Amino acid sequence: MSSNPRFALLGALLALAATAVRADSVPCSGPNLDWYTEIVGETPCETYVGLRQICNPDFHVDKSNIDFGTSGAMCGDTNTACCCNSISWQLSLLCMNCLFDPDELVSVTEEAFPRYLSGCGAGLNGSLPNAVQNAVCETNVRIDDWFFDVPFGWNGTHGEGWDFDVIQARMTEFNEEHGGNTLTRCSEVE
Repeated sequence: MSSNPRFALLGALLALAATAVRADSVPCSGPNLDWYTEIVGETPCETYVGLRQICNPDFHVDKSNIDFGTSGAMCGDTNTACCCNSISWQLSLLCMNCLFDPDELVSVTEEAFPRYLSGCGAGLNGSLPNAVQNAVCETNVRIDDWFFDVPFGWNGTHGEGWDFDVIQARMTEFNEEHGGNTLTRCSEVE
């Protein structure tokens, strides 16, 4: 039986990530994402960095690697398994709003998601590859269930762009509907 070197590399990276301790503390520049931190227990940048570091332990986020106002951070890692999906993209947009001027909340058009995915193929909508999901659980990356339950429309299929106020309202409502118990994905994986 032959083994695929790409899967072997992914497996090695995920095993390394599972033993790593996330050290990036990324505070928000103002109170606009306090609602997210109250729901998830960390800032959206900390969640986003945790997810991306599973595939790229050197990944970090700051104002220099976020495309302000257009598509968020780009999925340009060699191993795109952690970023070539709607979950990572939406976290990157929340992180962008966390990092920048709290008086200039950013929403993006429906073209932003395909632009973010450029170079990584079709990507995944509302899910993560199984190996990445397992590593998320092993490293305690805190991804709210809402990201899995309400995937973003591909190529604007549901006629919307990504609007900060709408995302905040929907995620807050989802959390309230579930009695604040919206970090259950890892218990489903175990």
